Amino acid sequence: MKKIISVSLILLLALMLNSEYATANDASLPAYLPEDLEIELALSAGPKAIREAATVLVLTETGYKTAKEGTNGFLCLVVRGNARFPDIVAPICYDEIGAKTIGKVHIDSQNMRKQGVEEAEVQRRIANGFRNGEYPTPEKAGLIYMLSPVVYVPDTEVRGEMMTYIPHYMIYAPYLTAEEIGFESSVTRTKNHMFSGLPFINGNGPHKLLVIPIGEKERMEVAKDHEQLITKMKEYLPLEIK
Repeated sequence: MKKIISVSLILLLALMLNSEYATANDASLPAYLPEDLEIELALSAGPKAIREAATVLVLTETGYKTAKEGTNGFLCLVVRGNARFPDIVAPICYDEIGAKTIGKVHIDSQNMRKQGVEEAEVQRRIANGFRNGEYPTPEKAGLIYMLSPVVYVPDTEVRGEMMTYIPHYMIYAPYLTAEEIGFESSVTRTKNHMFSGLPFINGNGPHKLLVIPIGEKERMEVAKDHEQLITKMKEYLPLEIK
């Protein structure tokens, strides 16, 4: 079952942008953000309590590099898009469990792409890694923070469109179903449900995640806390902060 990769992870296993520095008026996000901005963006995924002591990775021409060495076990980085979804921007902070499991999958796949490995081969190697135990399922409950107001991913309802995703927490929840938390699976995949503040399930099999969106009041507080970051990122993305 370890070869099953969740929908969440497919979105998070990303990279390979083709443009240089650009603005929101251009076709796609620049291949690399200025390092100080990427550090700020990565750390925006976590609450203030973990930011100062978290490790931060930034994307370079050769893959991810450590821009800030941390001490608290948290790993923060910005997930970027691949050829299919070139504009994915998803700041994320993994706890220690996630950094060794889900985070490792993402980092390895990005680095392989930067080394020129074809996408089909990247996916083959990742699938083999799940089969042979190189990428284990988290062994106990843990938490992924995605609290940044700048989370730009494919629209959940309109194919080919992008959307600003709601800040949220994700808890490792192997095999948990939407029905078990009181919802139909089709309902939880709608934007209305996601922005309602109610939890929903993302992923498949052992790599399922229980997603808990933050409430409207908390979203406004997050946006205020990162007002300068939002302004900076609007130079690169057509953000709509709700």
